[in-house]
Amino acid sequence: MADIKFDHTKDSLFEAMGFSEDYLQEHAEKCSAISMKIISGKIEKTSSIAEEIVNTFSYNDLVYISTMFVGSETERILKDNPMMAMLAMVVMKSNNK
Repeated sequence: MADIKFDHTKDSLFEAMGFSEDYLQEHAEKCSAISMKIISGKIEKTSSIAEEIVNTFSYNDLVYISTMFVGSETERILKDNPMMAMLAMVVMKSNNK
C-alpha cells in the first residue's frame, strides 16, 4: 500500500494528495481510454472493467477516484432527498457541541 501524505490546507483534492495538473490530465486520459474500450465493446463484463482499472491505475489513483465517487454520490443523495440533507445538518450540529 502506498503512503499518501495529505496537505489539508490545499483547496482541491488532487492538490491535497500532491498531484500536479499534468498528473490530473494523465489520469483523465486513462479514464477516457477505459471508457472507449467499454463503448467499443472491447470490455463487456463488469469484472473485466475492474481488471482493466486495477491494471491501469495506481493505489493513489484509486484513492482519488474512490473519494470523488463517494463525494459525488453523497451530494446526489442529499440533493435527491432534502429530508436526508436536513438530518445531516442536525447530526453535524450535534457533533459540533
